[in-house]
This record gives sequence, structure tokens and C-alpha cells, in this order.
Amino acid sequence: MQCSALSLVGYHGTSLQLSNSIQTDGFQLSKSGWFGSGVYFFQDFGTLSGSDEAHDWAKYVKHFRDPAVLSAEICSSRFVDLVRVVEDRQLFEKVCQLARDRYREAKGTLEGFKESSIYDIIRKRSPDLEVIRAFTNGSSISTLQTVSRPQVQICVIKSDIIVNVRLIGGH
Repeated sequence: MQCSALSLVGYHGTSLQLSNSIQTDGFQLSKSGWFGSGVYFFQDFGTLSGSDEAHDWAKYVKHFRDPAVLSAEICSSRFVDLVRVVEDRQLFEKVCQLARDRYREAKGTLEGFKESSIYDIIRKRSPDLEVIRAFTNGSSISTLQTVSRPQVQICVIKSDIIVNVRLIGGH
């Protein structure tokens, strides 16, 4: 697949049984998640292993007895990349600050503010958006995370841009 913009390899944690279904029938979007509905992947970044994160997610968070990891290529020209695109990060920070200020004005505190609400705003204002990629701290995403280490996560909003799916690890 020729990609004119963002081209990524991501790792998706699942069960061995579900991995077979995904390879046959394709991915189904989750109904919710940190970035909203989509297909979630981890990515290698520096010394961080996306495949290890995907495996740990499947084993320790989803509690699959037969964890498996799929690799896939993701290609998009309609994305928000908070890892490498400075302009995307700057805009995200401005939107975050505005949202925090409004929340604080309404509630009198930031207690209960969820950064994930910012992604909802981004998605509502960008209906053609296909991918969100962000550098995150596992513990800030969800209490379900098993560790508090940094991660690069990818949310694919439109599954038809996911290609070359293959099983790379099943235990």
C-alpha cells in the first residue's frame, strides 16, 4: 500500500481465537476507549516495545488465557499525531487549557476532569478523522492499565485503513 502521509506499524493485543477472526473478517471498532470508539494499537517508540504492551494488555487487562499479538500497517492522510507533529500538539494543548478553564469555572475545581473529553471534542470537530496517535502514560489513561510506563497508542477510527494484518505472537 502506497501511503502519502502517516504510515505506521501498530500492535494489537487480543486472544488467539479472536486473532483468527480478525484476520478473516477484519477489525471491529470498540465502542469506547481513551480516544473514543476505534481499533487500538500500541507502537514501538525508542526503547518501548509496542508488541510487549499489546501482549500485556491482552494478558493482564483483558485476562485472555491465550493472549495473541497482531501487527498491522496503518496508512492515513487524515490524522492527529500528538507524537511527532508539533502543530497538532500545540493545538491540543490550547484546547486542553480552554477545556480545563471552562471545567474549573463550572465546577470550581479540576477534580474529575478527564483529558479523554478533549479527544471527543477533536473527533466531533473533525468528522473525517481516521487516526489519533498520542504518547501517553499508562496510569493516566485507565485504572485498568497494569503499569505506569509511557506508551504510544494509536486509535484507528476507520478500520479500512488497516492492512497487512498478521499474527506475530500467540501464547
